[in-house]
Amino acid sequence: MMKTYNSSSERFLLFNSISQKTNELIEKVNRFVVERDSHDVIDFQKIRREIENEKIKLTKKMDGIDPYQLKK
Repeated sequence: MMKTYNSSSERFLLFNSISQKTNELIEKVNRFVVERDSHDVIDFQKIRREIENEKIKLTKKMDGIDPYQLKK
C-alpha cells in the first residue's frame, strides 16, 4: 500500500512540476513577443528540455497503470 502511495505521490509531483514549467514557458513566449530579448529564447529552450525530461520520467512511472485510470 505504501509503495502505491509513493508512486502516486511521485506522479502527482511530476504532473505539478510539468504544469508549473508549462506556465513558465508561456510567460517566456509572451515576454519574448513583447521585449524581443534573446535571453527569453534561451530560457524557453532550457525549460522545454526540462519538461521533456520530466515527461519521460512520468511516462516511465505510468507503466502498468490501467488506461481507464489514466484517463480519470
